[in-house]
Amino acid sequence: MTKCHGLLFKTGKNNILRRVAAHDPKDTDPTIVAAAKKILDPFKYLQIRDVSKGAAAFFTWVRFNVC
Repeated sequence: MTKCHGLLFKTGKNNILRRVAAHDPKDTDPTIVAAAKKILDPFKYLQIRDVSKGAAAFFTWVRFNVC
């Protein structure tokens, strides 16, 4: 299992769905926002969707709620 899978499949209060639902974008450190934007900028939604619909959904959420 990759590190990413490990993070996605946590249970309990660290569950990714719970963390996403509880996330307030205003609480995100601006340096984290800048780093996420730098990582995501080279990619387009369709590139991600072609690989994984789940990743594309998360990509979209990040783009609209974080970056």
